[in-house]
Amino acid sequence: MNRVTGRSWIVLLLVFALIGGMAFFVMEFSNNARTWVFFDGSPHVYDGMKPADGILTDRSGKMLLDLSGEWAYNSNADIRQATLHWVGDRLGYVSAPILSCYTEEMTGYDLLNGIYAYADQPGRMKLT
Repeated sequence: MNRVTGRSWIVLLLVFALIGGMAFFVMEFSNNARTWVFFDGSPHVYDGMKPADGILTDRSGKMLLDLSGEWAYNSNADIRQATLHWVGDRLGYVSAPILSCYTEEMTGYDLLNGIYAYADQPGRMKLT
């Protein structure tokens, strides 16, 4: 009888350890999921050091930057020149702060679904 009681306590301790570990993981996941998904080397989000997908438009819906496939900019030279400091250039000589700040919106990410717009269609970011 003592042997069964001792083993029961060990199993109970293991169950509590499992529940505690799962609770810790769920807390860590809910607090750090964004940093886990959007780390610099994530092949699902970045193509090299640039976001792999997404479309950036202005408030009237004019496309400023399309990251789907080869990078495409607006055809108007004045718009390209005016937004260069925000959207950067293809070669990476001008950094693109809008891409680093709004990568989540452009790739279509939320905590429950993960990266939901990546496979179907690119995420959209509208500047106001």
